[in-house]
Amino acid sequence: MSKMTPSSRATARSPNPPPPEFPADTQDQISQLLSTSSLSRLVVLDDDSTRTQTCHDVAVLTVWDIPTLTEEFEQESLGFFNLTNSRALPPLEAEKLIRAICGNVAEAAKLSGQTVDIVLRGDSTLRGHFPLEADVAQSVFGATDAWVLAPFFFQGGRFTINDVHYVAEGESLVPAGLTQFAKDATFGYKSSNLRDYVMEKAPGRFTPEQGDIRNGGPERVYEKLMSFPKGGVVIVNAAAESDMHVFVAGLLLAEAKGKHFLYRTGAAFVSTRLGIRSIPPITAPALDLPRPRQIGALILAGAVVPKTTAQLKFLTDARGPTGALAILEIDVADLIASPTSAAAVVDKTGGITSSEAASKGLGIKRAVVIGQAAPGVLLWRCDEPTSRHQGVSFVVFPGNVGGEETLCELVETWS
Repeated sequence: MSKMTPSSRATARSPNPPPPEFPADTQDQISQLLSTSSLSRLVVLDDDSTRTQTCHDVAVLTVWDIPTLTEEFEQESLGFFNLTNSRALPPLEAEKLIRAICGNVAEAAKLSGQTVDIVLRGDSTLRGHFPLEADVAQSVFGATDAWVLAPFFFQGGRFTINDVHYVAEGESLVPAGLTQFAKDATFGYKSSNLRDYVMEKAPGRFTPEQGDIRNGGPERVYEKLMSFPKGGVVIVNAAAESDMHVFVAGLLLAEAKGKHFLYRTGAAFVSTRLGIRSIPPITAPALDLPRPRQIGALILAGAVVPKTTAQLKFLTDARGPTGALAILEIDVADLIASPTSAAAVVDKTGGITSSEAASKGLGIKRAVVIGQAAPGVLLWRCDEPTSRHQGVSFVVFPGNVGGEETLCELVETWS
């Protein structure tokens, strides 16, 4: 018996399985629409640095001053990320930060003669400042036809089926509202159905709707979006990457006709909307890096969640004190700030801390996402002469990605 993929498992385990996937590959259609349509630049405000992992060959900014943003708008690209780290902030501080960033983005776009579409890239398990950040962005950029809610993330096992959002745990699909993520002290919630989730977070304000993806393809999505009630929330049902491709193809058709949306999404929407196709994980030899054993690599570990704890135990058991791995308790800020060279930094501290490590520890203002070091594990490269370690590879390993052996496998691949 062949092993089930996360997508097929999602379909099989769902209480109400969706119809078969749309038969046509719509990625070529997306590429054509992106090359022929006069679309706005996509600016992705990312509340957590671990979520560019479906992308490659796209810029990431950790600062948002107008000169830096203006320079980025002048680059030849369809869009870029700007890290906000806002999930680490209380609501009032997050509101102030997002307002400042949006104001600078709007001014830089104006100076560059460009228009902007905003994506608020959030957690695929529904944690974060929703609807606060979307309200702030809309207050700066003006009202949109609708909001799009699309938390689907294939690599992480996050699927939306018949409006219910699921988290894959082993061979089971668990409604998101029943997972540990829903019990988050700051961003907790009860609803797994995204219609109910929207009403829970913003009672009485929206009328969520569902778009047809598998039965009608891009044309049906386009028709639904063109007739969608103004001010509503579009819920994107996706249990496979092809579902997101179909939705974005229909979305681009609607945008070409003048429709304008604000997006609250997971990682998969961003890469699809930018026309980025998946590539295999990248190894150290492929980057022509010095072998880590020659000058060393640094693994930062600090995300206190069960999966990370299990991954670290697996790593230290396999390559610990008697192997090629030295285990130290250190002042991370002092170590990163030192002039010592490293071939790579593998960050397992979690999204909030990894953002601090990138911007403050490594002094990164602009990096390029060059791909994934493993499925769902992002890989950046910073060649800025102003960064503290020019040319370093920065691997950010989310705390909720992979099995207990994945971190060890990554270290073995890069050593």
